[in-house]
Amino acid sequence: MRALCVKFCVKIVVYTASRIFFALAFIVNESNQFFMVPLFKNMMSAKRQANFNEQKRDCSKLTYAEMNHTSAFLYSGCDGGVVCLEKGGGVLRDTNNRPIVLSFGMIYGSVEDMTKQVTYVMNRSSDHNACETGICAVIEGNYKSFRVPEYRMKIIFDLLRFKYKEHMHNGVIHFINLSFVHRMGIKFVVRMLPTFLRSLIVVHTSMESFLKHMPDSSQLQRWGGSVQFDVDAYVAERCKVEGLEKSVSKNTIQMSQLLESKTMLASLTSYTNLHMCKKSSHGIWKRKYLTLSSEKMFVFNSNQFSFQHYKYCFDLRKVCAQFEDHVHEFTVDDGIRIHHFKADNASDYSTIQTYLCSFESPHLPNH
Repeated sequence: MRALCVKFCVKIVVYTASRIFFALAFIVNESNQFFMVPLFKNMMSAKRQANFNEQKRDCSKLTYAEMNHTSAFLYSGCDGGVVCLEKGGGVLRDTNNRPIVLSFGMIYGSVEDMTKQVTYVMNRSSDHNACETGICAVIEGNYKSFRVPEYRMKIIFDLLRFKYKEHMHNGVIHFINLSFVHRMGIKFVVRMLPTFLRSLIVVHTSMESFLKHMPDSSQLQRWGGSVQFDVDAYVAERCKVEGLEKSVSKNTIQMSQLLESKTMLASLTSYTNLHMCKKSSHGIWKRKYLTLSSEKMFVFNSNQFSFQHYKYCFDLRKVCAQFEDHVHEFTVDDGIRIHHFKADNASDYSTIQTYLCSFESPHLPNH
């Protein structure tokens, strides 16, 4: 009996480790330009270096999101959310003077929902010099929203990669309150990651080891310390400062997923599929599949379309597109990065050009 229990536990750990490995491998694959630039900067071509420098932006120029939207996800007893631990006109900091950003599990909702949540909390941390010091991210794993990142999280990773790289480069990520299975899985995967990424992640087996990174003045009661932090009071205070009304709804992870699913299905009554190539951050063209539907453009890795597993989803009312007719290439600027596409033939190129140009695109800031 004991042997069967041990065998079962081993299978669970291996399965969880493999899931986390593929999720993190995806993140590293899509983000390795950001992670590797400090190490291989001198090896980059002049063109790639110029493109990298062009992506840099002053933190003070980033647009603020508002608490009235964030408050629908951030409340006492929420399924998942993220908050900058501001208190008494300042912010709680770790032992290296980095502002603390606390994540209750993982953020959830539509891509727009998650983008607004991340934008809000990172800009709050920017008010406390996070661009210079980096942030101290604390991720609590004992929430139902703690999960293997889905493909739509790719846009959130891009947001962190291109807009908030200063916050992350000098930062640290603490994982706490993890189950045995999650803890063993993450520890197994972290050993396989690049040195720079490994240096950011700290997986804690006990609260005592975690609190060594926190001064007494930053140890929350939920961690066994003496510092109070009332999420609801913080949300109410920020809404008052910003002159906004707190959201009356309290979203749950199931409700958000259901709403996005219904919205997506409603927009897919008719759609057009196109074969395209998309240029990676390394300048390599890769096969992609585009689906145009209503005001959306979905990008897939495979022609086996599943609208729960798209890699990108662009709101065509909020992007800027530019076209180069002689090479059948075009770019889509979503305000986070510029995506490069190339059509297989003149017919597909004409279709995408006509479709995208039918939307009035706002002016987006240059990267």
